[in-house]
Amino acid sequence: AAMISSLDESVGRILGTLDELGIAERTIVVFTSDNGGVGGYIREGLIGARDVTDNAPLRHGKGSYYEGGIRVPCIVRWPGVVAGGSASGENTIHVDLYPTLLAAAHAPAPRQELDGESLIRLLHDPAASLPRDAVFHHFP
Repeated sequence: AAMISSLDESVGRILGTLDELGIAERTIVVFTSDNGGVGGYIREGLIGARDVTDNAPLRHGKGSYYEGGIRVPCIVRWPGVVAGGSASGENTIHVDLYPTLLAAAHAPAPRQELDGESLIRLLHDPAASLPRDAVFHHFP
């Protein structure tokens, strides 16, 4: 609870600073995280597991293929583009951020092929879909 409170306070300070600088309306803010918390294993009946956190109601945690190990928040604040309170169930992955920010900045794409897909259409319309069949994860 203390970490959530601290995070909330810190995000508030960032947004407040953007307001003070007069650039909030032309700044994209992206909040995301890594691949799930460590935990949920004891709840799943794994003997000898040591949970630090629990990703309930998601199954398992970091290092697993279940949602508790791969599902993370991705919150985007982009005034005039992303409607407040909107949400999408489309699967995305961190490599989508680079092509998305390139497109948002109207910057030229590099010559190499990018692994991610631009999320621009999804940010404009949460009901939109991305042109791919799957998102792949690798756990060595």
